Amino acid sequence: MTYHEPPTEGFASQPRPPRVPRFCEACGGPLRLAELPDEDRPRHVCTVCARIRYLNPVPVAAVLPVHDGRVLLLRRAIAPRAGTWVFPGGFVEWGETVEEAAVREAAEETGITVELGPVLGVYSRPGPGIVVVVYEGRVASPRVAPGREALEARWFAPHEIPWEELAFDTTVAALRDWQARLPTGAGPAPGVGPGDLDGAGRGNPAPRSERYRSP
Repeated sequence: MTYHEPPTEGFASQPRPPRVPRFCEACGGPLRLAELPDEDRPRHVCTVCARIRYLNPVPVAAVLPVHDGRVLLLRRAIAPRAGTWVFPGGFVEWGETVEEAAVREAAEETGITVELGPVLGVYSRPGPGIVVVVYEGRVASPRVAPGREALEARWFAPHEIPWEELAFDTTVAALRDWQARLPTGAGPAPGVGPGDLDGAGRGNPAPRSERYRSP
C-alpha cells in the first residue's frame, strides 16, 4: 500500500481527537496518518498490516431528573469545568445499554433512582469527540446524596437555572430543549428564556433553590 501524507491546509480546522493512537491494535505496528483512495479524510493506517484505525465519537448517557417541576443539577468537583453545573451523565460502559448507563450514572452521581422518560435530545461535541444522549427522568423523592464527582446538588426551578455557570454547550442545549417543552406558564421568568440567552447560554437566574451539599 502506498501512503500519502495529507496536506496541512484544510485539515487544521478539523476537530482533533483527544487521544491519537500510535500503534495498531491488531499487530502492534506503528500507525501513520495517510490519505486512502476510498476514504473522505485521512485515516490512521498500520504500516505493517494496513489495518485502518477508525476514530469514532464516544457515546455518553445523561438524564435530566425532574421532581415537582424542578430539575436536578450538580456542581462539578472534577475537571474539565470544575465548579460549573451539569446534569448527571457519563460514558456508556461496555455491555450496557444507553438507558442502563443513564440510570446508573444518576445513581452514582446523586444517589437517586430515576425512571427514564423519553429522549430529550441527542447532542454532539465534535471537539472532545462525544455524542450525548439525554433522557428526561422522573424522581419519586427530592432527597439526593452527591457522589465524589460533585461538590453539591440543587433542584432548580426553570427560572432559577444558572445559565452563566453551566458546564458545556450540550448542557445549555438540553436545558433549553427542556424549557421549550414546559407547559405555558411553567417556563422561565421573563428575560431568562432560551430566546433571551446569548450564544454562551447566559442569563440572570434567580437565587432560590433547594440545596444538598455532599458530606
